[in-house]
Amino acid sequence: MKTRLLLLALPGALALGLIASAQSVHHAAQPDKTAKSAHLSPKPSQPGVPVARITPTLYPPGEAVGYCTSTPNSTGARAMIGCANNFSVCQNQMCLSVFDVPADVTGLFFYGGKPTQVPMANGFLCVSPFHPGLYRLPTVKTDIYNSAHLQLDFTTLPAAGKIKAGSTWYFQFWFRDAAAGGAGSNFSDGVKITFCP
Repeated sequence: MKTRLLLLALPGALALGLIASAQSVHHAAQPDKTAKSAHLSPKPSQPGVPVARITPTLYPPGEAVGYCTSTPNSTGARAMIGCANNFSVCQNQMCLSVFDVPADVTGLFFYGGKPTQVPMANGFLCVSPFHPGLYRLPTVKTDIYNSAHLQLDFTTLPAAGKIKAGSTWYFQFWFRDAAAGGAGSNFSDGVKITFCP
């Protein structure tokens, strides 16, 4: 069984320091508290005297944690959801993935603000349909490797399901599985993601 791909994001910004030698700098630079990202950049001052702009704030990293469970599907395995790249809202590069699903079937990723675990179809619904509700993402087709992937675009999400820095959302994948009989569809397990700036 494939191992779930859950990569933790690096902090959105890192604080940098600058120590100037006593020969070239005669006074300490003060941090610019209005800076929004950590970086060093020259600032106009006296000719030949470097002054650093230092951002002291560290953003916490995002986090992904698996939860809930899935049941065996027609592949004989349990579908598992994961995510790659990072959880930075401003970088907008997160990719959702699901593994061990039947090949060449349609499915979709969806998310909501609360977890649950209730029997539904041939598996379990892991995202609560109650307030703030469920938000579906575009339909995808599984590939010959029994997986599916979707690049999440934070800029196209519905207003009520807008993902912001510091927010936590719960994700799951639903897929058709006629070969398994029963209800003809199933779910992956769930993943809880906390997003960073």
